[in-house]
Amino acid sequence: KERAMHFFREVSKLLSPGGAFVATTVDARVLVDELQAAGRRTDAGDWVLTIDDSTPEDRDPTMLGDPRPPVPPHSDRASLCRLTFSNEVYERLSRDPQGDDRFGLQYFFSLSDDEQAKAVDAPEWLVPLPLLKEVAESCGLQLQTAKNFHQFVSENVDVGLMARMHCFDRQGSVSPGEWAIARLYLALVFRKVATPPVATRQPAAVSAQDSSQAMKMLEVKKALQAEHGESWKTIPRAEQKRLIAERLQNGGASGVGGSAAAAAAAAGGGM
Repeated sequence: KERAMHFFREVSKLLSPGGAFVATTVDARVLVDELQAAGRRTDAGDWVLTIDDSTPEDRDPTMLGDPRPPVPPHSDRASLCRLTFSNEVYERLSRDPQGDDRFGLQYFFSLSDDEQAKAVDAPEWLVPLPLLKEVAESCGLQLQTAKNFHQFVSENVDVGLMARMHCFDRQGSVSPGEWAIARLYLALVFRKVATPPVATRQPAAVSAQDSSQAMKMLEVKKALQAEHGESWKTIPRAEQKRLIAERLQNGGASGVGGSAAAAAAAAGGGM
């Protein structure tokens, strides 16, 4: 949670009031649901969720979520996503699937490319949306949009634009595996909240007269220390103040003058 807080603080610093921050993150609710519905335990004791290009008839329909957007039929291109959870994490998720205890739980995400080589193989962390919203708001960022990728694409799909951005394969399609993986993510928009400027406390101005008086007091103090030597340290502070004030009133060793009362007050903080 501290890392998330640090991240949003840095983002907030870079945005002007009204500025937007667009992001994507894992949809923790969907991921936990899919893990519990289709996860399997390995011989090593871990829990694995696998998403591939099986046809909809061959797999649990919940893996594909809502109908895909109006794009050309999918190809047979293989795509494989594997998410691995430790047994400890799985048990915590099973005890409270939608609880705050999910924040920061680690799992490993592995994504293969066309040749089944590892394109991504790295740890990720669950970030439930309610807690993400809470952390962002504490840093001055208000959550405006939070939509699962399936909903976001269905509402904003532009097939021509997606084609120009090379979102489709060579046959102009999105495979079932790719569409299932997309359902694991959220599209987010945060807006920087306009806040009143924090008043900056200005240090009190020091007049030239006050500065001069302090310098005189320091000169007198040094002169008295030189006269008394080590015994100066044994003189009570009240007596030191009296001696400094008296010397200043009488013109001091260097002929300086001024207000004895002001000098005594100034001397109080420096000895």
